[in-house]
Amino acid sequence: WVSVECEVTGTLERSEGKARFTKFLVNATLTVPPDSNEERATRLLHKAEESCLITNSLSATTKLETKVLEAS
Repeated sequence: WVSVECEVTGTLERSEGKARFTKFLVNATLTVPPDSNEERATRLLHKAEESCLITNSLSATTKLETKVLEAS
């Protein structure tokens, strides 16, 4: 890979008198060298999410949206 960028948006809601994050949307953009396998790169991003210590420690739901770009 050439670069990776992540942007996360969290939803904060009040529940039982306390403010809590209830969901997170992770937008990950992976830039890969020319002639890379885009499908494989996407699978690897999802595999990284499954094994992420931070994501696995959150009680809120998370959703990963991916984008794979070819470097110029």
